[in-house]
Order: sequence, then C-alpha cells, then structure tokens
Amino acid sequence: MDFKFIHAADVHLDSPLRGLERYEGAPVDEIRGAVRRAFINLIDMCIRERVKFLVLAGDLYDGDLLDYQTGLFFAAQMSRLRASGIKVYIVLGNHDAQSEVTKGVRLPDNVHLFSADTPHTIYDEELGVALHGWSYPTRAVTEDVSRRYPEPAFGFYNIGILHTSLDGREGHDNYAPCSLQDLIRKGYNYWALGHVHQREIAAENPLVVFPGNIQGRHIRETGPKGCMLVEVLNGQTHLQFRPLDVLQWAVCTADITGVKSPEEALDLAVEQLQDQIAVSGGKLHAVRFIIEGATKVNNQLQRNKDHFIYNLRAAVNDVSRGSVWLEKVLVETRQVADLEALFDEHPTLKDFFRILHEFAEDTSLREELEAELRGFYNMIPKEAVIGEDGLNLNDSRFLETIIAQAKKLIADELVS
Repeated sequence: MDFKFIHAADVHLDSPLRGLERYEGAPVDEIRGAVRRAFINLIDMCIRERVKFLVLAGDLYDGDLLDYQTGLFFAAQMSRLRASGIKVYIVLGNHDAQSEVTKGVRLPDNVHLFSADTPHTIYDEELGVALHGWSYPTRAVTEDVSRRYPEPAFGFYNIGILHTSLDGREGHDNYAPCSLQDLIRKGYNYWALGHVHQREIAAENPLVVFPGNIQGRHIRETGPKGCMLVEVLNGQTHLQFRPLDVLQWAVCTADITGVKSPEEALDLAVEQLQDQIAVSGGKLHAVRFIIEGATKVNNQLQRNKDHFIYNLRAAVNDVSRGSVWLEKVLVETRQVADLEALFDEHPTLKDFFRILHEFAEDTSLREELEAELRGFYNMIPKEAVIGEDGLNLNDSRFLETIIAQAKKLIADELVS
C-alpha cells in the first residue's frame, strides 16, 4: 500500500532560545514561543499532506521542564491529529527521560508511546507497516541498544525509531551509540533517528536519517530546520525536507577592509549583511554579525565599539524592518599591517605564527596541550567549559577563533 508519513525529532517544546540580547527595536514578541509555533507548523503539515502517521524520534520535551501547560499544549495538538485520522509513534529521548511532563500528561488514543523495557514492534496491519522502537529509561544510555531491536517483519515496511548519536557527532553526548553498518544490516526499510540537531542522511540504501530539530535554538543551530516528509510508492521510499522553523540563526561576516571612516564602515557592513540575508524570504533571522578587515579606523572602532554597535543595530533594524535580530556583534577589525615588514622587524614572529597554524592542524599537539591544561580545567566553573562559547580545545571552530584572535592581537599590538 502506498502511504506518506512525517519523521521529526528533537522538538524540545517550550525551551528558550539562548544568547539573544534585548535591545530597543528587537522583535521580542516574534521570538517568544518560536519552538511552540514551529511545532504547530509540524501538525499543520501533517494534516495538509494527509500523512498516515507521524514519527517523533525523541526529545519531545526539554529535560527538567516542570510546566504542565507544555504537556497540555502537546496533548491538544495530538488531538488535532486524531481528528484527522493520523497516528503518532513516539520514542522518548534522553531529555524526555528526566521530564516530569512526560509522566504526567494523558494523551489521546492515536498516540503510541514505545516503552523503555526492551525494543519492540507496533504493527499497522492496514498499511502493512511494522514500527520498531524503544524509549530511554534514564538520561544517560551508553549501551548499543540497536543490537536488541527486533528482526524485520516479513511482508511489512519496516521502520526503526532510535534516539542515538550513531557513531558519534560533534556537540552531542554519545548516547545509545551504534554502528551505521549495523543499522543497514538490520534489514529495515527506513531508520528514523533523533538526537543530532543537524539534518543528515547518513545512508541512502536503506535510508538512515536525522531530520535535525524543528527550530534552531542558538547560534550553533544555523540554517533551515524542519522535518522529513517520507512517501512510500510501490515499495520505493522518497524523501523530502520540509522547513518548519519561524526563525533562522545565521553567522554573517562583513569585510570592511579599506574604509576611511566609521560611517563608511557602518554603511558597508549593513550593505553586506543585506546581501547575505536577501534570500531569506522575509523570515525572521537571529544573526551573529562579525565585522572584520584591515582598516586605518580600527583604533577608532575599537575605542568606540559600543557606540558603533548601537548605531549598527539601529541601522539593521531599520533596513530589515524588524526581521533581523543581531544576536551578537563582534568587531574583529585590525589595524592595517604589513606582515612581511613585521616579520623582518620581529624574526621570531613568523615562526610563532607558523606554530599557531600547526597547532590548529595537528591533533597530537592539541592533545598535549589538553593534558597540560587538565588541572586548569578542573579549577574553572563547568559553565566556562561547556556551551556554545565554552573553552573547548576539541572544537575545531573554537580553535580557529582563538588562533585568529591571537594573531590579530599580536599584530595590532606591534603596529600600534
């Protein structure tokens, strides 16, 4: 039988968006409740596409959230699906396992929640679909649970639902780890995965899919977010990404090299930002805006940074008509410097820059430094190590950032 279903994951209902600074003109009302509005978009799409069922692959709620209004909202949305004859299949993820809301809300009878006892199968005889799943009993699951999943049901379209880090993904705890090859060898038609917030098709035959989360919540979750619309026709599986988010996060960079005044720097930065978000179709954006480049007005910009950022926010709010929220502005300009002249004047500088470059590329050097700093790590607060701006030497993006900042700082000091 031909049918359609939607695969979504990592909803994190009512979780706040992080890192957004409040300032006059910022679209506060449009931001508040973004995750809930994205979830409504998901339910609307299920109804509009006339899917037979919805698969939610874990982390419906957000950890220790205690607001039962969230659970009531979810139940109401499930009732909308029930009224349209749409079933829902849910596995609980690591965040759901510690949520009181998970345990306390009664759901309509179209919702099927996989238990945490052992992986098991729910059959839809009418569609000829067998769904295999399992829910987290506790937050931290380190076992390869996929090995205990049932064998595929003969004559059925088999879907495996699993909240997993697969073989490891940067920025995600290594929960329910498993081998991609083991999932492929299982013999299912489709693996509906959750836990990783970045959309990824890990394999195509069979399809092993992370849909990503439905709404980005901070600057590391950039780009469109949504769900996968899956259509099964004559036994063949067809996949389409469908966006659901109401706000997108983006990192934009403006190069103001050569400007001769702060006013010119402001105009050029706004112009380049407009070019980068012109394809947004009017969707609300939260932007980390990085201003860089070599300019003779660097010292003026750095001395009057707050004033420059204030004027930049006002200008961006005006030209975007309130559709862009500057999450953070980083003024990383530098004084015009002749590096070769600096190298001639300071011979050791060239060697030092080379060492910095090697450090960024060489894993063994990073491991040595991490070992040296282990005692230091133990003395600083945990929140300074984890999170989007944490001191994480294993994060290549973090290393690139601090090395670039070190080079800029050294060159600026020598020039001035």
